[in-house]
Amino acid sequence: MGELDSILRTMTLEFFGGGKHKISPEALFKTKDAVFLDVRSTFEQQSLDLALEHHVTVLRIPTDEIPDRVAEIPRDRLIGVFCSAGTRASIVYAYPPHEGIHRRAHRAWRL
Repeated sequence: MGELDSILRTMTLEFFGGGKHKISPEALFKTKDAVFLDVRSTFEQQSLDLALEHHVTVLRIPTDEIPDRVAEIPRDRLIGVFCSAGTRASIVYAYPPHEGIHRRAHRAWRL
């Protein structure tokens, strides 16, 4: 648990309050080889499909499937984590560094 403890210690009020963990859609789309990670539930994804493949690589992995599918998340690309309200994106944002995924940002765009 030591590595996860170290990661959590970097997530201070200054870090989150300053928005250092966030990225705008425009910035994500302009980043070469970025990945849009949609962590909404399968039902949400099917109800409102975000067809962004013409802007960015899209990976759809619901939050509850992340532990079993984390190997699908590229380790050498910027990962923009998305959910509809931000809570799940924040949780998933904290998870990848524990698995060796360090280039990530999250943004909850209101739908």
